[in-house]
Amino acid sequence: MKPFAILLLFTSLAVAQTKPPARPPQKPEPPKRVRVSTDVSGFDLAPQQKVAKTAGVAGASRGAGNASSPLLLAPHMGKLYGPSPRFDWSFNRRVRKYIFVLTDDNQEEIYRAEVTRPEFQYPSDAPRLEPGKTYFWRVEPDPKGMDMMASDPAGLKVISGPELQEVEQALSKIGPTETFDTNLARARLFAGHGLWYDALAAYGELIEKNPDRAEVYQQRGAIYAQLEPTQDLAERDAARAKEINKK
Repeated sequence: MKPFAILLLFTSLAVAQTKPPARPPQKPEPPKRVRVSTDVSGFDLAPQQKVAKTAGVAGASRGAGNASSPLLLAPHMGKLYGPSPRFDWSFNRRVRKYIFVLTDDNQEEIYRAEVTRPEFQYPSDAPRLEPGKTYFWRVEPDPKGMDMMASDPAGLKVISGPELQEVEQALSKIGPTETFDTNLARARLFAGHGLWYDALAAYGELIEKNPDRAEVYQQRGAIYAQLEPTQDLAERDAARAKEINKK
């Protein structure tokens, strides 16, 4: 073999030995669950332990829910403006009905009702929720089995004083007309003041009347995204907004 051929052979072998081995193909990472910021400072006024202590019960984590008790879809302590809030919860067990219970900050029962769905609109003929007062609500599966318990409580504080005046002045500037723009302005006002129950009620009415407006789903989803228990609802609204925008 000629010297040049021998040199070429050794060079090829050296290159082959120094070449890094081929990496096996990497599996694609599973898609991450996209979540909006969960800064609850605007809607949740107190940690669960404090709310549970004030309500006179032992608090547990409501983050992922408890299989044996309903999960309240609300802040541990939220703010309220309007007189008739809507209360929502979820439960992965089948029951005939729920017992909705509302108490004051002295743990005295204010109102009780039987409910067949995981939602309840506080009726206009129920005891008035007074400005400046704090209330607590919970739901109990009925009948309660050996492995079913009442939910942890959630609190709501009815705004009063300067904050109440500020909200009412802003509402008066929007005016009493019922158009998409004015209703959206009210919903945004409630959201801007951290009024969880009022904001969701306003956006719910907007969606009922305007089911094909993507921005309404986006803005309600941004509110849902502020709490861990309502993350799934936030993602559902985001998906609906995306679907509308594709049309």
